Amino acid sequence: MDKLFDTVLELSWQAGLIALAVMAVRLVLRKKASRRALCMLWALVALRLLLPVSLTVESPVSLQAEEAPVSRVYHAMQEARTSVPEEAAPAPAESSGAAAAVVPTEPAAEPVTLRTFARWLPWMWVIGMGCMAAYMLLSFIWMRLTLRRAEHIRDNVYRCTQWSTPFVLGIIAPCIYVPESVSEEDLPQVLAHERCHIRRWDHVVKPFAFLLLAVNWFNPVLWAAYVLLGRDMENACDEMALKNADAAQRAAYSRALVSCAAQPKMAAVCPLAFGEVAVKERVKNVLGYKKPAIWAAVILAAAAVVIGVCLLTKPSYKNVGTLDAEKLFALRTPYVDNNSAVGAILDALGFRELGSSGADYGYAVHLSTDREPMGITVLYTYEGAVPQRSEERYRQIAMRGYIALALIDNAEWFSWQEHGADGTSNKADRTASDSLYPIVYPGYPDTARESAEGLQAYINMLQEWMKDDAVPYVYGESEQSDGWAWNADRLDEYRWKWELSEAALYDDVMRLGMQTRASMAGYDCRSQITTEEDSTGVDVFLYPMSGDATAEEIDGELATWMRGALHMMLALNDKAQWARFSTVDADNGAHCWGRAFADTAPYDIAGARESREGMEKLIKALRDDIERGQVDESFAMMEDGAEVPSAAPASPLGTSGESIKWPVTQYNDPHSVKAEDYKIVYDAEKLPDWDTCALSYLCAYYLNADGAYAEGAMDVLAQRYSQLPQQVRRYIGTLSGQADPRGNGDAAEALLRDISRYITSQLTGGLPVTVSYEKDQLSIAVTQVYSVVYRTVKYDENYSEDIPVYEVGSGAQLSVIKGEGFTLYGRYNEENVALHNGDVVELTEQFVGLGMDGQYVVRFQYRSAAETAEKTTLSFNDNGAGMVSYPAYVFRGSGYAITVLGNAWHQMTLSSGWTDICVDGSPAINGKPAEVWQSTEDINTQLAVVHLGAMTLKEAQEWSKGAAGDGFTLAESKQGDMSGDGKNGSTEMYWTCGFYGTGSDRLAVIKTYPVAQTEHLGYALNAMADTFTLT
Repeated sequence: MDKLFDTVLELSWQAGLIALAVMAVRLVLRKKASRRALCMLWALVALRLLLPVSLTVESPVSLQAEEAPVSRVYHAMQEARTSVPEEAAPAPAESSGAAAAVVPTEPAAEPVTLRTFARWLPWMWVIGMGCMAAYMLLSFIWMRLTLRRAEHIRDNVYRCTQWSTPFVLGIIAPCIYVPESVSEEDLPQVLAHERCHIRRWDHVVKPFAFLLLAVNWFNPVLWAAYVLLGRDMENACDEMALKNADAAQRAAYSRALVSCAAQPKMAAVCPLAFGEVAVKERVKNVLGYKKPAIWAAVILAAAAVVIGVCLLTKPSYKNVGTLDAEKLFALRTPYVDNNSAVGAILDALGFRELGSSGADYGYAVHLSTDREPMGITVLYTYEGAVPQRSEERYRQIAMRGYIALALIDNAEWFSWQEHGADGTSNKADRTASDSLYPIVYPGYPDTARESAEGLQAYINMLQEWMKDDAVPYVYGESEQSDGWAWNADRLDEYRWKWELSEAALYDDVMRLGMQTRASMAGYDCRSQITTEEDSTGVDVFLYPMSGDATAEEIDGELATWMRGALHMMLALNDKAQWARFSTVDADNGAHCWGRAFADTAPYDIAGARESREGMEKLIKALRDDIERGQVDESFAMMEDGAEVPSAAPASPLGTSGESIKWPVTQYNDPHSVKAEDYKIVYDAEKLPDWDTCALSYLCAYYLNADGAYAEGAMDVLAQRYSQLPQQVRRYIGTLSGQADPRGNGDAAEALLRDISRYITSQLTGGLPVTVSYEKDQLSIAVTQVYSVVYRTVKYDENYSEDIPVYEVGSGAQLSVIKGEGFTLYGRYNEENVALHNGDVVELTEQFVGLGMDGQYVVRFQYRSAAETAEKTTLSFNDNGAGMVSYPAYVFRGSGYAITVLGNAWHQMTLSSGWTDICVDGSPAINGKPAEVWQSTEDINTQLAVVHLGAMTLKEAQEWSKGAAGDGFTLAESKQGDMSGDGKNGSTEMYWTCGFYGTGSDRLAVIKTYPVAQTEHLGYALNAMADTFTLT
């Protein structure tokens, strides 16, 4: 709720600024510009209120603050703390195992009041929004009831006795209500005006505007904007009604306005009705009307552009500096004390610009070189308070910090500090006496230091992390490699109350600094969900990145810190009953260093799960014990190897004890799927050396192989994907657009799908699994999943993301744990399903994906009909060889069934090269949705079933001419079918289309094949088409 209210506050503030700008433009141009054009300016305000912050375009000239002042005040109220006098501070606990009970002193009244008020603000907003919605609904119902006895005059015009002014009421079927006092002489002018409202869709726009106002009821600027919008609508209708009127008609129109002036209570009674308001101003406009000036229209358009660019955008900081690996690699230096070189690197990465907040600020760099570990601190200073920063900006700084460390050989940490003249800073805890600032340590920069290509791969990896909001940074002491801190306010927001999730655990490993801490000590850190008998918990594995390290070797300080982190992981995951960590060496030998149980731990895990205050107490207790090196005595004294997990993942070091050095890309490595590009020879006596085989070679080897060769290559591919999924996925992404040599569509999607299928089948024996997915306000579970791949969706030139595509089988279900406001999209609009928490939906082939506002969050792909459908055989006379039977399957589509030959035909999709598509991405022919099958023997041979919808036979025949194309001359048969000869390039083709069903739901079956294939593929097509039946 807090996040939603915070977002509404930010959008409302920004919309208010836009509304003020529109008011200013309106004030200057209201007498010269078109009233209709002025009315359209208000769309900018609505666009700001509707456009999610994440999709807001960045602009270097944006005037919007990075964080709205009202949001800053709200955050300050949330963070208001009670101050405890030093003499009243509790004594440290004598016991090292448990947090001592502390009796707090009486807090100061004002901070508590502020924090309490801040907690109630979101609920006050919801109550106000509910009151506004109830008022709108009840007023609408009341007016409807009072108007039931209105006399029907004609069409949608009624005469009423309850009101003294004409108005329009209704959204779907708007009606015009005219009071008895309107004379027959004034009636034409009145109706002309009200009909203009309907033609302009004002009866829809105004209720929608009121709904936006209901959400932002606390913003007085938007109240004024709503009132002015109503007046501009009236002026626009006046202008529209009198477009070609003479002076006499204008005078008559003015008299009608005066006689119909609205009572003041009209707008208050029903905000959805249109009454005649601001009559005096409108009469002046009508009588003194002048044609809008062209120069005013130009200025108005320019003003709209300026408002959009400056106020409908957010400040640009993602694109500051450069992330060009070639340019950056040329600047690298081996020494952190080289002032000019380090300064050039930081300037190139855009650190100077990243401090910008719209006000003057200072920028400086401090190089810590007097003792090891050496590092860099970037200092930003501000004249007033430190601007409130977003997490996204901090991740941007952290990402560039990692790159800087890769470019400076002996730099071991990077930190940034922000200080205001009023004493504020970006410390993790502003009441703490120690200086805990955001800090990052080297990730995996060694390969990035070897070449520009290695640096580019590293930058690509960091950018992938940015997409997942997973660029880690911790709060620690600069110049100390063991600095760390956990922040209760931040961590309490991410507490996971539902069933355990791999994605949530991965985020926890990053947020708690476990990956950063492990990498500092030379380990890779991974987590997984483990179920043992009647309990479920979390396993954390550390893999030493040195090949000769054993599982029994671990730094004592790291072990103590990890034990503390495990208790934090229990606090963040309500459903975790225990957590343990183990080390796994190159030979997959595992050593468990202990387990923490949520219900028996000497720390108050339950309290931390209940409130932010409980989380803060747990952090303090753990921090004290970690500093003493005594986290949970029973934990530390466990017998060595007593609880080695039975399902530890394979070590990324392989079995040789040495790190695998397989190249993802090389200078001479083509990004190709063709075996001949790599001189691949399939020889059972001489298989490739997989440990030294390039990934590009391996992918091409698999795509062109079959049988044991393909299975062996896939086994290696799956291992590498499990070890380094981001790098493998990144290379496979470069193959996008190339065709799979096996005829399975796009090579990249086919590879990722096959890898996912293989890994799943290895775990389940080929059976489908149930997977969960969580992101922001969505949490779902999907059953009958055979594989999952990620498809990059580009929303615009600045924003794209990878969304999962689940391959599901028959009987798949979608369970909605959390998903209010999301929609399950169907192939046609009427099949869309609005989702609610607790819904369980059968995933049939009508659904294509799930998302919000037309943008997908996940997509669904259904197991190919050849794998899941009813198996059968199809017999036909094949090329004069007599009747021959081939394996086939029954495909059941929407309203029909047809038998399709098996392996020799595959169903076409967007990824397999079909370019004519519907909105949902499914194939189309001449604008109509279709299922299309193509022969793997000859791509010119195709069978299609097209959904024509409501179409007469004559219309369908005309449509078929466009579907065939200009190269074909069609003739009508006695049955009404259309067929003819033509050419596809130099190939003589035959095209035929049969029609089925009725005019309300018509289908077409199209057969296309080369004339030379008549007695082979032509007969196969006829055999399949003959099985077509309506269902």
